[in-house]
Parts: sequence; C-alpha cells; structure tokens
Amino acid sequence: MTYRVTLFGREVGRLAADRARLAFTYGEEALTRPPDVPLGVRLPVRPEPYGDADARPFFENLLPEEGYRRLIAAGLGLSPGNAAGLLGAIGGECAGAVSVWPADSAAAATPHYRDLGAPELRALFSAPGDDALIEAQREGRLSLAGAQPKLTLRRTSDGWQLPLDGAPATHILKRTRLGVPHLVENEFISMKLARAAGLPTPDVEILDLGIPVLVVQRFDRVSAAGIERLHQEDFCQATGTLPQHKYEAEGGPSLAACAEVLRRHGALPIADLELLIRWVAFNYLIGNEDAHGKNLALLYTADGPRLAPFYDLVSSAVYKGLSRKAAMSIGGERRYAYVERRHWERLAESLELRVAAVRRGLIRTADSLGAALDSTIHSVTDAVGDVPLVETVRGGIQERIVNLRRQMP
Repeated sequence: MTYRVTLFGREVGRLAADRARLAFTYGEEALTRPPDVPLGVRLPVRPEPYGDADARPFFENLLPEEGYRRLIAAGLGLSPGNAAGLLGAIGGECAGAVSVWPADSAAAATPHYRDLGAPELRALFSAPGDDALIEAQREGRLSLAGAQPKLTLRRTSDGWQLPLDGAPATHILKRTRLGVPHLVENEFISMKLARAAGLPTPDVEILDLGIPVLVVQRFDRVSAAGIERLHQEDFCQATGTLPQHKYEAEGGPSLAACAEVLRRHGALPIADLELLIRWVAFNYLIGNEDAHGKNLALLYTADGPRLAPFYDLVSSAVYKGLSRKAAMSIGGERRYAYVERRHWERLAESLELRVAAVRRGLIRTADSLGAALDSTIHSVTDAVGDVPLVETVRGGIQERIVNLRRQMP
C-alpha cells in the first residue's frame, strides 16, 4: 500500500508499506522545489528512499500509543501494528504540519467542521468507555500521540467544533486515564506552576463536562484568518526512537541526546539548552518521573527549529505503586530521592555545560517556583475543587526545593 504524505498541505512524498516495513520517498516536486522545512531532522530532502529504520520512527510517533492505540485499531478493523494503515485512516490532522492520506484521497480544498453542542461534547468525554472518542477521531481523521484518551477540536466564539477529514484544530482536550485518579487536575496544576515559574507552556484550563477535562491550546497552530499549521517533531522522532522505546532505560533519548539535537539542529542552542536544564529542574521539583523524549519537541519557527513550549507536565510522584525510576536519568541516577550534587555535576559534563551554568538554571527554577508556589496553588483551587492531591503536590515541591538548594548551595 502507498500513502500520500503532505507538509503544510503540499504533497512532499509517498509512504509505502510492504510486509510491515515502511519506506518514505520524497516526490519529484519536493526534490526540485524543496519545502521550507523537512519532515524531520533525520529525514532531509534527498532522492534516495528512506527505509524502515529511518521512516518508521518518524511516522510511528504520530500515532496514539499503548492500549488506546489498540482500541483505535480495533475500531478501524486494523492491526495495531499497521502504522501506515492507521495513519491512512486517521492521519489527516497530526502533530505539526504533516498529514498522511491514502493514495486516492486528499484533504478538502476548504477545511470543514461539525458543531458540537454541549450534550454531544459531554457525551464524548463522560462515556464509560472510549468508543465515542475513537469514533470522533475516525470521523475527523485525527491522530495524536500518547496513551491518554484525548481529542483535538476547534474552538470558536460560539463553542466547539469537530474537525472533519483532517481539518486543522486549535485545542487538545484530555480526560483522566483509568487507574490514575485526578490526572487532569494534576496536569493542570503542574502546567500552571511551570508557567508561574517562568517556563514556556501553552495555555490550559479545566472544562467541566460532568467530569473534568483538560483543555490545552495547541502551540503548533496559529489562528488568524483561518488556522495555520506550524511544524514540529518530538525528540523521539528527532533521535530516530520508536515510541515503545521512549524511556532511556529501553533505548530512548537521554538528556545528552536531547542536548545534541539542540546543538546540531536548533536555531538558538545556547538559549534552548538553558531551557532544557530548567525543564529537568522543574520535573525534578514536581516529582515528574515520567518525563521522556516524547515530552520534548522541536518547533519549526521563522528563525529555525526551537525547543517547543513544555507540555504533559505531571507530578507522577503523588501516585503510589508507580515506578520511582525516572524516564531520564540525572547524571546516571534515575531515582530522584537519591540525586545529589555529583549527579548534577555528571549531568553538566554529559551535556558539555559548565557546572556553574547548570547550577544557575537549577537555582533559578527552584527560586521562581518557590516564590510562585503558594499563590499559584491558591489561584487554581477554584478550578480543581477540593482535591487532596493539591496539598500532596505542594508538600513534595517544598521538600525537593530544600533538597535541591542543599545539593547545589
């Protein structure tokens, strides 16, 4: 099977699937008139085809993951391993500016949408299973990475709309994940704390649909006369890592590998390396042990690739029974409780940065988060309600701020 791959709505090549192996080939038009940006840093424009080892990591990382992917595949009557087939069915609206279409179909000349009234919107997210969300993804040809049930919609002055046939959307709506209570409230608080601490993050809010739903404004979309797509790729794509290997211990990107991506491809690597350190510090301080390579992205701006605003920030430490080993190690130590000064020093060495520069980023993040903690927690209370998790998050942050200042005096 062969599928059309478009970038900013323009066909740039073909994705082929043969016996479960993928290949991507840039088309003649892309070769003679290259797009302003490539599909990804590991897929620069060239006449030779890219085989499975290069093509699969980029395209697999556009799809939902884990059990949610299996449910979507079942709803489409496809095998979960059929990445090309799944993208052909739901890859009209993906992260970034890339879309995937069957060879005999394409996006509509004019994007179109279907209004979602309050009852239908509520039914999409409050149903006990995910069938309604999956059907909406199929109808809209919408694909978003991650294992959490979610849907990307367009917000207008009148309410919400479901994009149809791969039309661009403006927001991502998430509901909580089974077995992870108050995940929506947790992410909302964590994102608000990050913004208060001076980290770049998209706007977030909580929508009450009978159950709390997290609303995240997409940073890869710009609303003007219409909705303009911006291109992005996550760091699993940028390092050629399959989504099932996103954790460092399983072959996923390390912090050093992420720093290398910024140095080799970033437009402002010094500024973005400083932001990377602050991201590490913030995840340590809130106890986000699940911060992996798919939680970082390159955003293709007018100035070139930059570290994208931070997303999927959650305090995983508040949940008992989860592994206490972090997705990315700090200087070789994956257990936050055992991180000491020597680990930060080793991290600095692995990132080819001075210890003093790393220390500045750590202390700056601790100071700004500490200063904003109480006021931010107070300001989010109305949105999240009486959730005990809030005080657990606050207490953990306060303890880790003390630890970090002790480690890096």
